[in-house]
Amino acid sequence: MPSATRCAAVVALSGGVAAVGMLAVGLVFNRLEEDIPSIPAEYKNPALFRTWPGWTEGYMLAHPIWFGFVFATGFLVVTRGRARPRWLSAGCSGVAYGGLLFLIGSLPVFALVYASFRVSPEMIAVSWAGRNLAQYVVAGGLVGLVTRAGLIWSRRSREAHPGQ
Repeated sequence: MPSATRCAAVVALSGGVAAVGMLAVGLVFNRLEEDIPSIPAEYKNPALFRTWPGWTEGYMLAHPIWFGFVFATGFLVVTRGRARPRWLSAGCSGVAYGGLLFLIGSLPVFALVYASFRVSPEMIAVSWAGRNLAQYVVAGGLVGLVTRAGLIWSRRSREAHPGQ
């Protein structure tokens, strides 16, 4: 059973890495969306979207940060804090977790949004679903690798300090 200190360290590190991964993917998608003229035009349409004064813009930046920690904690709960024995399988298990989370948590919501609102397929497919899937898959892979690194750190720490 992993120690409480190891668990806290892995949650903190994997949550931070997931947050940074999600932010990085978001920045890439922000740039990609600039090359699809219909997407910025839809975001500027006041009949579809409110303006982003004050807190809204700040929340859009903060969301991947707090969610990175929730995402990582969920991964650690699902895996019971146990890492895969190989680096590739650790990364792949994280990618699978991110993909599954997208399929059961996000995709149905995006389908409902598309059925209910007058936004373009590009908006749903690229700006929302594509971004979300990429964020979850990247964050999942990173969290899987961090969990694997935490297992190695824990094992080496126990070997260096037996009986603690």
